[in-house]
Amino acid sequence: MDQFKAVFDNANYLQALVAALSTFAVGFAWYHKAVFGAMWMQETGMTEEKAKQGNMALTFGGTFVTSFLAAIFLSNMAGIGAIDGMWYALVLCVFIVATSRGMHFLFAQKSMRLYLIDTGHDLVSYAVMGIIIGAWKP
Repeated sequence: MDQFKAVFDNANYLQALVAALSTFAVGFAWYHKAVFGAMWMQETGMTEEKAKQGNMALTFGGTFVTSFLAAIFLSNMAGIGAIDGMWYALVLCVFIVATSRGMHFLFAQKSMRLYLIDTGHDLVSYAVMGIIIGAWKP
């Protein structure tokens, strides 16, 4: 339990906030219709009308909370350098996030195309968070 507490005690909340907000910029670009947005909508069956009916406060609020929690964990590696931070975050994403997402996609019988779109977003988001946090001087 001390290790869990240490993650929060050692966190730099300002850098975690900046890193978490970066995921919104990545997501905006990644899921833009001109990039992967149109394919993502096709793969998920999402329509613009259905998207507008969603609870945006819950969607964006939940996205921020989950990104912030990941950034808090990553903030424990501040000052290791941008490149090392990027690699650390990518390794974490590949071996934890991508594998977990893969199991869920397999059981849900989701397409490989959707897996690659969503996991690609995770990889880029984690890489950017790792760069921000790794380069941040404590």
